[in-house]
Amino acid sequence: VASGSHTVALSGVATNCTVSGGASRTVTVPSGGTVSTTFAVSCSPATAAALVFTMQPSNARAGSWIEPAVQVRAVDAQGNPATFSGLVTIAIGHNGGLLAPGTLSGTRTVSAVNGIATFGDLSIDQIGNGYTLRVTASGLAGAESASFNVSF
Repeated sequence: VASGSHTVALSGVATNCTVSGGASRTVTVPSGGTVSTTFAVSCSPATAAALVFTMQPSNARAGSWIEPAVQVRAVDAQGNPATFSGLVTIAIGHNGGLLAPGTLSGTRTVSAVNGIATFGDLSIDQIGNGYTLRVTASGLAGAESASFNVSF
């Protein structure tokens, strides 16, 4: 960069963040030298808009816990982690029961902690293919899991 006065701009700042003093600075570069500048960025927690699965359900045995634990996270409208401490409920989305419809057992409503809800004791009683789980929370868009199978 040639010596002289230059404008440096900070771009791509998340919508829930602000830059103290604005997102551009004027710096003077000396001949043969370098210069640095700083930006102070502060962010407030993003507003939760939806739920996403961060740990999808895996194939399981009928009546046994789905392991590892199924986990969902609250995210903002841009998909960034968001603060949320409400109740999250999980249910069977698509019932893949082969002989009879499966029933989901375990703790099906949990409180999110730091935007994360973990369901650690879920099981389905009937064998089947293509089961999905659906999560919902008041005020947030729900989500459907990837499909999984339950065997003997």
